[in-house]
Amino acid sequence: MTNLLEIEAAIKQLPENDVRQLATWLQNYLNEKCDRQIESDLASGKLDDLIAKAEADIAANNVKEVNEVKKLRGILKDKNPDRKLVDELIQERREEAASE
Repeated sequence: MTNLLEIEAAIKQLPENDVRQLATWLQNYLNEKCDRQIESDLASGKLDDLIAKAEADIAANNVKEVNEVKKLRGILKDKNPDRKLVDELIQERREEAASE
């Protein structure tokens, strides 16, 4: 198999159980790859500023408990199911970074 289209076509021919096993393997592969990237970024210092900001926010009590965040997400989702809080947060962070 040399390209993505051939791989996709081959996957479509697999029995469902094999596709599920492949999906599990692929998710594990991606998780490991992500973990290695985070470890690399930590070792290189790329995350130092982010860690320092998080620590400062914690020290200043500018963070919410996970349960509070989940509760707020549930409330907001009921009000506007199409609203994507992650996208809003990313946009806010980009705006903050642009203004620095």
